[in-house]
Amino acid sequence: MKTRLFKWLLTATVLFCLSFVVTNAIAKKPPPKDDPCLSQQSFTPDFAFYRDTGKGKVRTFTFFVADAKNGCEIKLVDFTRGEGLIHALSYSSTKEGDGSYLGRIVWRTNLSPGNFRVVWGYDFSINGTDVGDIRDPYRFMDNYEDTNKNITSMDLSPDRKTLAYHFYISGADSSIRMVNIDACVANTCTLDSDKGLVLAEPNLPQAEYLESPAWGPFGERVYYRRGSGYQVEPEFFKLQYVDLPKGWNGDWSELESFVPAESTLVSTLEQPDFPRFSEIASGIIDMREFLTVRISADSGCGYISFIDVATCEVEEPENECLVEPMFLGNNPSFTRQGNVIHNYWRNGPSICSKWGHTVGNYDGTEVTAVLKGFMPDAAGGTP
Repeated sequence: MKTRLFKWLLTATVLFCLSFVVTNAIAKKPPPKDDPCLSQQSFTPDFAFYRDTGKGKVRTFTFFVADAKNGCEIKLVDFTRGEGLIHALSYSSTKEGDGSYLGRIVWRTNLSPGNFRVVWGYDFSINGTDVGDIRDPYRFMDNYEDTNKNITSMDLSPDRKTLAYHFYISGADSSIRMVNIDACVANTCTLDSDKGLVLAEPNLPQAEYLESPAWGPFGERVYYRRGSGYQVEPEFFKLQYVDLPKGWNGDWSELESFVPAESTLVSTLEQPDFPRFSEIASGIIDMREFLTVRISADSGCGYISFIDVATCEVEEPENECLVEPMFLGNNPSFTRQGNVIHNYWRNGPSICSKWGHTVGNYDGTEVTAVLKGFMPDAAGGTP
């Protein structure tokens, strides 16, 4: 009996001591930092991004939307890593008549082995500061019927309805295409579905390439880059675009008789010193349309640079289309306010990869780090 009593007293004493230590540890823990989301009366996120979350066998990606001005972030949805790694992300939102917002993110995954490419979507709403699901993550395009067909870069239209993307078959085909997302939700489309529209193809098959599609801020133009290899003399690359019908609002039936016509904004054949660029995005600054592009730099990163579209469209020789290197970074995109969201540059390995580590915001004056995250993409379009 005494032995049992002793064991009970010893156990109680240990538990009390542990409780005292834990309680004091909690009491001494500094209070959490102020949550920037708490002071907001409404939430109109500027960009979307993801983080790698979860541990062990349950590895996940978690998508967020965030406000570039104060760093407020709100979780959207978790996505299992079992569906493949994320290789592209695009975000768009529209304001509705009742003051709410409808948002959509799309992302592309690569699943190996097998060379499987899948494009996913997720739809949500924003009412005040509340973010709610409209539809669980869904796949709307893949290459399961033919894994030789591929998709690389892509961009979601300002009205959320249409995806512009680069499609190719290695050594055989390359094109800039667009597809209505909702038309592919019920029955998943192939990457070269007849529900899509080919906007541009190489003039010289296997000697030219196309890449980096980007919607204009008004949703009536798609930009892209055309280049040539050593098979063509002289080598060149061009910044080109296709204008869609005026007033087009994403209704696919309006494009049945539309024949795309390519136009060139700038070409190294006419302006040989124009630097090589990639990662095109469009936006509005002081009521003028600009493009932001990435220019390669010796640092292994790149200069994020601006192109004034109106200046480039003037055909007089003295008005050359110029780029203005602004700051180091990667993966730029415009917010509706004309800020540039990007992968923030800092010293260290792999910082300038397309995945990035930190989200940066350029407000026209300075660059600031906003938060940790991967592949940020701003909801562009008109203010």
